[in-house]
Amino acid sequence: MKIGMSIQQQALQSNISDEQKQVFIAGFSNLEKYIDYLKSLGVTSIEVRIYDQEACYDDFNEALSIIQSKGLNITVHGELLKTVVGSQVDTDYPSLPPLIEKLNNPTVMPIHVSQGVEENIDYASRTKQILQAWSNELNKSTNQVQFAIENNRMKKVNDPGNTIKGVLEMVETLGREDVGICFDMGHYYSNIQQGKEDSPSVLEEDPLLNEFCKHVVHTHIHGMSSEGTTHFPIRKESDLPLRSFVQLLEQNDYKGIYNLELSLDRWAKDEDPKQLIAESIEYLQRTITLCRKGTR
Repeated sequence: MKIGMSIQQQALQSNISDEQKQVFIAGFSNLEKYIDYLKSLGVTSIEVRIYDQEACYDDFNEALSIIQSKGLNITVHGELLKTVVGSQVDTDYPSLPPLIEKLNNPTVMPIHVSQGVEENIDYASRTKQILQAWSNELNKSTNQVQFAIENNRMKKVNDPGNTIKGVLEMVETLGREDVGICFDMGHYYSNIQQGKEDSPSVLEEDPLLNEFCKHVVHTHIHGMSSEGTTHFPIRKESDLPLRSFVQLLEQNDYKGIYNLELSLDRWAKDEDPKQLIAESIEYLQRTITLCRKGTR
């Protein structure tokens, strides 16, 4: 069972003080102790969230070494928002090549599509152009990066990736094995709750969702608060219809990571983050086990 946990980049940068990192590592005194805690709970993968295009790789090297020394896999939440036209990775994303070299393994990179407020820009075409260029360069000899376009929440910007249908269309048009989908369950559930995407009567039987899930190579999993805020812990179905979403993936032969993407800074000051993280991981593990039993 592949269980991942996102850690916000502030907790991974050597140029940020330990005091500033506290809220992002559940109150542990340092990153290593937090990683040990997550590993003890069954976490097998850590995701860097978000790896800034303009970041300095050297600021992350120590944290990446700690994670690797614990035998954990590393995924990277990338971005392309600062890219106008895909050219060379060294130009568009200078911090990425040294990261790929450091990891020295095929790397999953969930990524948001190009978006903005301009009405005369085809953001879907821009996204496809950028990922085509980056994939051609990075994967010309070996499959170093598995890109995963993430479905987003609907906001007041032009975003071709803010519905599962929009993401599916981009991935199918690209037709590349190294560009799949990151199913952000919390974003999709938020859109449903706000009436911004259709809510199928039976999620597991919906043709669009099943087609979408055939292309999923990664996941982001988080609950919603009672006020509708995303990236909260998940302990029950009202936080997120997790069982239906996991069932969808399992019946479509998903082999990737079930990655929790929690924003501790939104709730950890008022709660016990260690306990809520443990409960969320245990709930996720139990749900996966139940769904796998049901698909045999």
